[in-house]
Amino acid sequence: MNCTCCLSTNIRSESTLTSLFLSRAAWGGPPERTNLLYCRECGFRSYERPLHETESKRYYSDYRGRHYARERSRDELFYSQKNYDQDQEWMESPHRANEMVDVVANAGHDINKFRVLDYGGGNGHFIEKLRCQEKAVFDLSTTPAISGIRKLSADNELHPDDWDLIVCAQTLEHISRPDTVLNRMRNIANQGGLIYIELPSQQWRSDLHEGSMRNLMLSLAIKSRRLHQLMDLYSTAFRVKLGFLPPLGFAPMREHVNFFTLESISKLGERLSLTTQASRINRASGIQVLFKK
Repeated sequence: MNCTCCLSTNIRSESTLTSLFLSRAAWGGPPERTNLLYCRECGFRSYERPLHETESKRYYSDYRGRHYARERSRDELFYSQKNYDQDQEWMESPHRANEMVDVVANAGHDINKFRVLDYGGGNGHFIEKLRCQEKAVFDLSTTPAISGIRKLSADNELHPDDWDLIVCAQTLEHISRPDTVLNRMRNIANQGGLIYIELPSQQWRSDLHEGSMRNLMLSLAIKSRRLHQLMDLYSTAFRVKLGFLPPLGFAPMREHVNFFTLESISKLGERLSLTTQASRINRASGIQVLFKK
């Protein structure tokens, strides 16, 4: 087994479950056992169970809609309307786009001269205010693009050497094969073109007590919705607020199926023959990397 990003075989495996909401929304069934794989070399984490294409389409059909928020809150005791509103406000904040423009400009490029594609960008809100030669968004959802942005929704609409700048913000963490998607972006970028990646910075240490007791708890949590909810609440509170996964806890597989470090995304780009022009962790935007083809 190799790390997706750096190809290391120095992998630690940690047993876990799929979340109640992901299981219900993506395949309409109960939670499943899987493993969270952790690369000791570059810090990349990913789940052994992939999110298949049909499951992904089903899950994201109403992603971040009001129905989505209401249904998710049924399964996750910590997911409130306040959480939803805060997420939406942050996702639509113009500050994120301004941070991206700064990264590109500081690397010596003039975005005004570019044809820009937002890869996986929903309605294209992230690039809405950009001043550039052309703007388009590629997204498999049926969400219409914002006025002034061309919508692409089929793979055959992506052509080699077509874009000066490809933006992929808060997307690769949702995809089970991020290497395949980044390579696709590489193929449709112009020679010398740029790829901007933005990712959440989510890292924690694991203080689990692997063994028969934890295996029993996970087995019971598959069968008991209430136990699953309580274990998820306990685990998530410690992981998000204090930065560690507590004894007998688990990091359930939700819509984020990958957890990158700055090193791991840089290694992945280098593996695909991309040159890193800029990289940083920003308080507002998370991990930011600018690659050049």
